Amino acid sequence: MSVMTAGRNTGAMPVRRRFPSSGGLCEGTHVRTLEGDLPVEYLCEGDMIVTRVGARALRRITTRPLQDKHILVLRSAIGRGRPARDLYLAPGQAVHLADWRGSRIFGSDQRSIALAQLVDHDFIQWSEHPEDLLVYELEFLTQQVFYAEGLEVMSADQPFRVIEGMAAA
Repeated sequence: MSVMTAGRNTGAMPVRRRFPSSGGLCEGTHVRTLEGDLPVEYLCEGDMIVTRVGARALRRITTRPLQDKHILVLRSAIGRGRPARDLYLAPGQAVHLADWRGSRIFGSDQRSIALAQLVDHDFIQWSEHPEDLLVYELEFLTQQVFYAEGLEVMSADQPFRVIEGMAAA
């Protein structure tokens, strides 16, 4: 794999990660930025992404082909308008639960957990997408919760850190 610079301005593909990871957003997922909601594949280093603590500059975006099954999260499966539309995500993508769902399921009102642990086979389900997808991981200076289709998801800043429900990379 070759390392290339990222960015919509240069027309180059984002950097390919050199270590295994099971998280990420599938192409076509809209991420909230200061410029509005943009498809993840349009993002580049330096873009200002809206996070729970304010706008943060995107440090790096990496991509890889999704080689395993992915998860389909149906519209409003995590709450009203979360996500805003049906959404495909990698199984290890950590989502942030910050309401009664976290309290009810895990005993804490703030909890990040790998999406694969929330599969209920009705609203969050294993899926086969009809075509090959690329998975994008966003990295910031520190780990952040940001918005993908209105859903709060964790960034991939610390790839070797164990997030609840994920194996160490």
